[in-house]
Amino acid sequence: MCFMNEYASSSTEWIRDVDWKELARDYGTPIYVYSEEFITKRARTLKDLFRELNVDLYYAMKANTNPVILRIIANEGYSLEGVSIYEVKIGLSIVQDNSKIMLTSCCLDDETLLEAIRLGIKINADSWNQLSFLLANNHEDIGVRIDLGFGAGHHAYTTTGGWQSKFGIGIDEFVHFLETESPSGKIRRLHFHLGSGISSPEIYTKALDELWQKILKYRAFAEIDIGGGFSYPYRKEDKEFDFNNLKKNLEAFASNHEKVHGFSPRIILEPGRWIVAGGGVLLAKVTDIKTKSGQTFVTLNTGMQHLIRPALYRSYHEVLFLQKDTDYMKAFIAGNSCENADVMPLERTVPASLKRGDLALVLDVGAYGYVMSSNYNSYPRPREIIIRKNGRIEETISFDKYLLEILRK
Repeated sequence: MCFMNEYASSSTEWIRDVDWKELARDYGTPIYVYSEEFITKRARTLKDLFRELNVDLYYAMKANTNPVILRIIANEGYSLEGVSIYEVKIGLSIVQDNSKIMLTSCCLDDETLLEAIRLGIKINADSWNQLSFLLANNHEDIGVRIDLGFGAGHHAYTTTGGWQSKFGIGIDEFVHFLETESPSGKIRRLHFHLGSGISSPEIYTKALDELWQKILKYRAFAEIDIGGGFSYPYRKEDKEFDFNNLKKNLEAFASNHEKVHGFSPRIILEPGRWIVAGGGVLLAKVTDIKTKSGQTFVTLNTGMQHLIRPALYRSYHEVLFLQKDTDYMKAFIAGNSCENADVMPLERTVPASLKRGDLALVLDVGAYGYVMSSNYNSYPRPREIIIRKNGRIEETISFDKYLLEILRK
């Protein structure tokens, strides 16, 4: 199958073997299409890399909560991390083991916290109120989310550390708490999450150094959770996150910890985007091509209501077309919602022969795609299709229907 893809990302490896015209004919457009093979391969690669370290991998469910995808990742030996009680319940329906579910949320009332306690899962307190409630109720698996005073991410909105961030308990205030209250025996885990879309492993080393100098040099905890946020290469020129570098730094941290405290803590990583982003494509159709004042727009039958990242973060997603042409033109690719923000960043090179009804593939939408979709402008959400490793094509249960089934139990 031919693509016009001078700048295609690494996800094109699996999309070349798909009959996209047949999918469009059988399921319509727009639809989300996932690759079991791609997602399995990414999950297994990370699992194998850290197999010899004292590391637990918790998949960050908010990246994609499709139950079929959760089951694929859980079958690779992953635990599941959620940011709401609803994600927790979805996770428990997949792994059915409360010791493999962790909740970290900045907005939990007492009723929700009590429900989480009764479920017997790991809980990371994000505020003093949460921590006080967990301690008062003698929860057995308490962690504390620490704000180290800095963060990182691909956009200001995805940077979750620093004084402007709503997340976590300030490290200096927590140090004072440890010195005056001495609750460390009841707190099992220290956690930080710096942001999302982080391209460099060095900031994780900086975070561990800060945690060491202010807390861990003097007090030991059973687990250290360094969060996730590992970047994915959305463009061909983007580099893969250097997990080998991170592994080396984690080994040095664990060795130093063992020398001082006599044991190596369990280290938790929370990958999400890195595993699933490239395993998803949004298959759409060209609805119009128009030029005004010298500027050409190619519009699709999908938009920010189905994929909000370009409008919200100005995030880049490659868009491919099935035909190969000898002539090309420059155009902006626009969505069908009634918003001027619903335009893909950067002018793109598209086939000059492009016409209405042609198919378009929006790449790398496996993370923060369908999960952030809506019914804005009264558009229905797309169907979700998964291509199994044996080539079989299945339509997955809709998220709303699945969640409703869980809540009814």
